[in-house]
Amino acid sequence: AGSSGDFSAAMAQQGYFNHEVFQGSMQQETENGASCNPAILKRHKVINRKLIDAASKGGAAAVLNVVLNQLQHMNGVNMATALHRVARHCVDGETDPNVVASRSMLQEIEAHPAFSLLLQAVEKQAAAAVAEPWNEVLPAQCTSIVAWSLASLNLHKLDLLGRLATLAAPRLDEFQFYEVTNMLWAYARLGVANYFPSLTRAIAQRLKTRSRGEFKAHCLCLAAWSFAEAEWRDADLLGSIADEVYDQAEFLKPESISNLCYALAKQELVHQKFLKAVNLAVITGKCLYRMQPQELANVMRVCCAGGAALPGFFARAGSAAVKLGNSMKPADVITVLRSYAKSESKECPDLAPRLLGVAANRMQTFKPKELVAAAKLALHLCPDHSTLLQACAASSVSRLAEFQDAELSELIQALLQATQACQMAPVVPTWAMSALLQEQQRRASESPRTASLASDGESQSGSIPEDVRSPGPGFSKDGPLITAPGLKEQLPQGLGLLPYAPWKYIDHLPPSAGIAPPPGLDLPPGLDMPFALQEPSLYDANLHISFPGADLYRV
Repeated sequence: AGSSGDFSAAMAQQGYFNHEVFQGSMQQETENGASCNPAILKRHKVINRKLIDAASKGGAAAVLNVVLNQLQHMNGVNMATALHRVARHCVDGETDPNVVASRSMLQEIEAHPAFSLLLQAVEKQAAAAVAEPWNEVLPAQCTSIVAWSLASLNLHKLDLLGRLATLAAPRLDEFQFYEVTNMLWAYARLGVANYFPSLTRAIAQRLKTRSRGEFKAHCLCLAAWSFAEAEWRDADLLGSIADEVYDQAEFLKPESISNLCYALAKQELVHQKFLKAVNLAVITGKCLYRMQPQELANVMRVCCAGGAALPGFFARAGSAAVKLGNSMKPADVITVLRSYAKSESKECPDLAPRLLGVAANRMQTFKPKELVAAAKLALHLCPDHSTLLQACAASSVSRLAEFQDAELSELIQALLQATQACQMAPVVPTWAMSALLQEQQRRASESPRTASLASDGESQSGSIPEDVRSPGPGFSKDGPLITAPGLKEQLPQGLGLLPYAPWKYIDHLPPSAGIAPPPGLDLPPGLDMPFALQEPSLYDANLHISFPGADLYRV
């Protein structure tokens, strides 16, 4: 996903966090007859000031302390203020639209007795507002504030979100431009926009009828990100957003450029003028080195997908990606490498080998689909990159259960192709290749029997029956059987042992055993003895020996 504009700062600049905004809401509430008593209105204003002061001095806990003492006197505006200040405290300083309150922070506020009471009170106010919209017990402006707060706290309150959508959709013309895009962002961020299509449709229509310059560029970029995240396809609307902001591309903040690039790439749309403007911003260096890894990955993704001639782009962007490589997430590494491969650019020749090296060092953090993608990209970009391919093989063997059958098949195919391409210097250890092929064979042999047993009613739970997974002689379902004296209780880490194989760990081999690496092949540094031995198995009756970084040798 893309990164956002300076979300909190942008709203602050427009008065979103300004005390007068909430004063205006209360004035609107008064004019509509919800709170005509001057004494009550004054009390609501006093409560609002207390909430804002508490937030500035003591954070979320102080705000909730005020709520605990004043909740029975609070109106809808006060409740929206309190919830917003709690949420703002939890995501203070964060600008990425994917960043929400941490679990520990959320647990802290949930432990406060006032927090659940506040949520219940907000839900009651929203329900009353839907039932009696003329009373303005929850002004329309507050729906955006409450929705933003729920999204920032990652609270999936569907009933409340439904009522907020019902209140907001017919009154979007009354919203400020940032309130419209914040409302859209909240539902997209929570992944519930498709549950309330009438709201998304109304926001899209509101943006289509906007006047040029009415919405700030960073808000339009955030809206584009939100539509893409909500999988709401509207090529005309997205094109109009790109049209409006392309003149400002080199002056926009990196996160805004990234948001729009993410939306264009996800919806597979090409806007040549905007891409050229982005390229100008990149090669002039005005925004490139302020980008975060995810932002840079998004920009590279859309620029290579557009098919436009962007001379100099990968020379600058690739150099920045190399510098940011160690701080990239696995998904960002894959996105950058895919973009480079698709572009067929010859600029920045160090990009692929350097990022593949980063991936090799952190392969255990890659998800199976990311690991497979890394292996396939290495095969395409650097087929002799043995470090990456060996890391893919070793990492996959250590966590075979995580791989789907299709992922395992794709990985094996990529590794076999790499082996065939490098006949003079094999890049994939035989022991790892053997383990992957045996696992594939095991799954293939189990599938028909499992299906047959399930159809006969012998496997009602959907799991593979115990006898199908029987580990065979010499070991139990919990691991190897250690029977010989002098053997260690646990197997060493990192030896790439075959799944369901009866391995033993021997401290020292007697010279008479005659087992050693071939002449000219040294053991890895720091590993002299012991070796891991595989006893005769169901596959063959030969003794095998394995150690990290070397092939599997028979005696």
